[in-house]
Amino acid sequence: MLFLHGNGDHAALWLTTLWRFESNGWPRGLLHAVNFPDPLARDDDAVPQPGRSSSAEQTAFLAERVREARERTGAARVALVANSRGGNVIRDFVTRVEGGAGQVSHAVLCGTPNRGVYDWPEIRNREFNANSDLLRRLNGGETDVVPGTAVLT
Repeated sequence: MLFLHGNGDHAALWLTTLWRFESNGWPRGLLHAVNFPDPLARDDDAVPQPGRSSSAEQTAFLAERVREARERTGAARVALVANSRGGNVIRDFVTRVEGGAGQVSHAVLCGTPNRGVYDWPEIRNREFNANSDLLRRLNGGETDVVPGTAVLT
C-alpha cells in the first residue's frame, strides 16, 4: 500500500496513519509513504519552473514507486491512498500510463480536487484549474470509474 501526499506536502503527513495500520496488524513492509520531489505544482503545468513539478513528472514518479513496490513485495497489484494533489496523480496513473489500472487494486482519494478548485481563464493551465489540460483529460470521459480498480472518494 502506497500513501501519497498532496501539493507542497511530504511523506511525513502519513506517519500517524502508518502507525495505526501497523497497530492493527498490517506488516510494516507492505506500507510505504511516498515523498514526491518538488511537491508544489507549477504555475502553468506545461512550463518548467524551478522547485516545482508538472503533473506528468508526478505521474512518472508514481509509476516508478509502483514498480518498486510490486517488485519488493511480489504483489501483482498495489493499493494507493492519496491526499489532495496525490489523488490526481493516481487518476492520471490508472488512466494514462499503459497498464496502470492493472497494477492498482484500490485507489482511495482523500480531498482530491477531482473537478478543480477554480475556473479562471487567466490561469487556465494551472493543475487545479477545472479547465487545465490535466483535469480536462481526467474528466473528459463518460465516467471516472476505471474498470478493474476499486475507487473510493
